[in-house]
Amino acid sequence: MDDKETNANKESENKKFTKDLLMAILVTAVGFVLLNLTFMFYAGVHNLVSKLIRSMMHEEPQMEGYTPYVIHGVCTLAVFLVSWLASRLKLHVALRAAILMVPLATSLVVIGIFFYEIPALAYALGAAVCLSLLGLLYWKKKHWLYMYSVVFVGIAILLMNLFGVEI
Repeated sequence: MDDKETNANKESENKKFTKDLLMAILVTAVGFVLLNLTFMFYAGVHNLVSKLIRSMMHEEPQMEGYTPYVIHGVCTLAVFLVSWLASRLKLHVALRAAILMVPLATSLVVIGIFFYEIPALAYALGAAVCLSLLGLLYWKKKHWLYMYSVVFVGIAILLMNLFGVEI
């Protein structure tokens, strides 16, 4: 190869790296916005379900027993339904990867809520979810941005938990 071909290959590699880096930044930024919107939506659904329970029971719902599980279950199902519907749209792979962050982060947070008193189990289940999803994405030969989303969310939720950040 002569110098022109070598320079052209390097320039092509630099453009691909720059494009990939920008795509990862886009997925991270859009995912962050979507997660914030999702947790606001989650809080809204949580409040709505609490009000419905309050109106049906004619008293303030107790946050003991089955009520929190029902509320978290309804909220989580709503998030999964909206995420599933959004994933059916014909969107760029970066936007679809950002959308993947929403149900995954919601799942990890809900696992953390339900197994708060058994942290080892919460970490194990979270790791199992992330590793299973990574394996499925690899097996189906999905775009690397999907795998990036899983790794990013997994590490972000882990760090938030380790540093005591509360949602």
